[in-house]
Amino acid sequence: MPVKGERPAERLVQAINCCQINNRTDVRVRLSFPTATTREHLKVEEGRQMMDLEVRDKDTMTWTFRLYTRKNEGHPKPVLSKGWVEFVKRKKQRVG
Repeated sequence: MPVKGERPAERLVQAINCCQINNRTDVRVRLSFPTATTREHLKVEEGRQMMDLEVRDKDTMTWTFRLYTRKNEGHPKPVLSKGWVEFVKRKKQRVG
């Protein structure tokens, strides 16, 4: 549940921490994560399918990620697209 005063970017960090980079697509294209994680930590405005979030990492570098969801309300399959691949390369993230 979102904490009062907590910003969407902070919830994004929580959502990413709940995920694991499982395959090459997660490293090379986008990071997908469980719908329940998105519903718990993030709220895309009604009628919209994406939102851009600025996140500051532990090294105080700011990253902009785009959270995108499908139109299908039953299974929106949230993904991080814009900004994700650059983050993975700079942080030398790997599958597993």
